[in-house]
Amino acid sequence: MLGFKGSGTAENGETLGSELKADSHLLLWTKHCQGKKRLIWQQISPSPVNTFLIERSLKGADDFQEIARVTVSDTNDWVSTYHYEDLLDSPAGDVFYRLKCVSDKKRYQYSDIVRLPIP
Repeated sequence: MLGFKGSGTAENGETLGSELKADSHLLLWTKHCQGKKRLIWQQISPSPVNTFLIERSLKGADDFQEIARVTVSDTNDWVSTYHYEDLLDSPAGDVFYRLKCVSDKKRYQYSDIVRLPIP
């Protein structure tokens, strides 16, 4: 498992999430810009995953709830990029996200948890 931790502000004023995690098939990160919370991930093909369940926790790493489902796009691209904008008006503090990656055989595994600090 590879991972990167850090934070900062992009040239366009976006606050970048504090964690970036990667494994051999998935790269996941968060960002906060102008009050919007965005979850962005890339899937490296080929992969058995056909659905991503987006889960969020406002209470730390133990209380996740599904907030959305994203179906994998059927492309021949080597890397596919996905976006989700969380519309929840959350108070200042940390919001945690993870992906439940589900295969066509209904097997699943979780991504690493990423933390998005909300100013």
